[in-house]
Amino acid sequence: MEERLDKLISLIEIQNKAWDKCLQLLLGINEVLTAKMHEQQLLLEEHPPVRQQSDRGEAPPPFNVFSDAIPYGTELESERAGASQSFPPDSTTAQPQDQPEETRQQPEAATVTSKAEMLEQVEKNS
Repeated sequence: MEERLDKLISLIEIQNKAWDKCLQLLLGINEVLTAKMHEQQLLLEEHPPVRQQSDRGEAPPPFNVFSDAIPYGTELESERAGASQSFPPDSTTAQPQDQPEETRQQPEAATVTSKAEMLEQVEKNS
């Protein structure tokens, strides 16, 4: 009976050692994962992601404005139109006061369809 009890005690001690090894392994894995998560958190604090949502839940504007929401060529039309002015130009800055205004008007050119009409236009202008 004592032999069986000694054998049972030795088996329990061996099982306790195995459980101790498993516990040491799990603690080591936990330390490695905790250190890795801490390093990742520090890296994110130093270099935040570019497309991170704000605190209000709004997404940042896209990197480019080329999408289906804006029709093709709209930005070209806005460039051609020029920048809008917040107030009308001042009449004093439109025409310098040093130079006299030109009151002479050039005659309007009529559409000419033949050589005879061209000659009549030249005669009228001279």
